Amino acid sequence: MHSASGHDYALYVWFEPYHPSGRGGMSINSAGPGVVGWGELCTPRGEHYKVRVRGYLPRHIGASTDGQRMELDVYRRPWYYGFVGRWDERPRLEFHGAWHNPDLVLFDHGSLDRTFDADGGLRPANSGVWKSGEQGVPLTLHEGDKAGFEAACTRIQGH
Repeated sequence: MHSASGHDYALYVWFEPYHPSGRGGMSINSAGPGVVGWGELCTPRGEHYKVRVRGYLPRHIGASTDGQRMELDVYRRPWYYGFVGRWDERPRLEFHGAWHNPDLVLFDHGSLDRTFDADGGLRPANSGVWKSGEQGVPLTLHEGDKAGFEAACTRIQGH
């Protein structure tokens, strides 16, 4: 992903189908199918964040995902998340888009630039820094492997 600040970020995700009996707060449809999984986000500063991935589809998608809308949330979920208390979910990115099989074509609506500073570092929690003209970045997810992700991380750290 190429941010408005000129930095590149790499995202590796894996997910599988998930159909809960009920979810609240989802904007596509609270009873629709979804996906859950994990991933890793790599920054131009060489930081790697292990992330949780959740995705949501409309309720009635039929036999094919091609052309179907999808939302994807990517957020930090530390090993101690189940303990009492709150944890810092940053970085937290939100994507909206659709399947164009075999790829998932998404747009972040500015969440990458809200999450990271101009130097590629994680913004302080509740910094409230947001420039009204920023449009966000596109993201196309396609099948790949961990070695390809690691090579992309190495490449972006050189820029």
